[in-house]
Amino acid sequence: MSNLKIIIIIGAIMFATSVNAQQLSVSDKTVKVEELPEYIVINCDNTTSILGKTIQISIQAKNSDYEKSLNDLEGLLEEKKYLKISNQTDLLNVMSKLGFDYVDAFPQNSNQGVNLSRTGFVFRKKEKYRN
Repeated sequence: MSNLKIIIIIGAIMFATSVNAQQLSVSDKTVKVEELPEYIVINCDNTTSILGKTIQISIQAKNSDYEKSLNDLEGLLEEKKYLKISNQTDLLNVMSKLGFDYVDAFPQNSNQGVNLSRTGFVFRKKEKYRN
């Protein structure tokens, strides 16, 4: 990808979104870091980025005390119109700006016969945002 294209994409993302260390806002949707748990595991399918599309992001939230905020975060991270997280580097940078440190990553099992690249990323709130 050319440097000019990268600069244009970054500029468009920064213009269309407001990302700071306490909340992530896209259009009229907002997720505040204090509403999220200390640890978050974000699963992503990187094969779509190889095909030139945004990566598929999922956060397991069912039956969690933080279900609503985790579902809101997932929706914002997958927002194709504004954030356009197209690779794992973009995901790491957005989570850092939101107020989370990268802890670890691990490969995930995929269906036999399907060649998918799935990774789970573990993030932890930065110390200043922990309870």
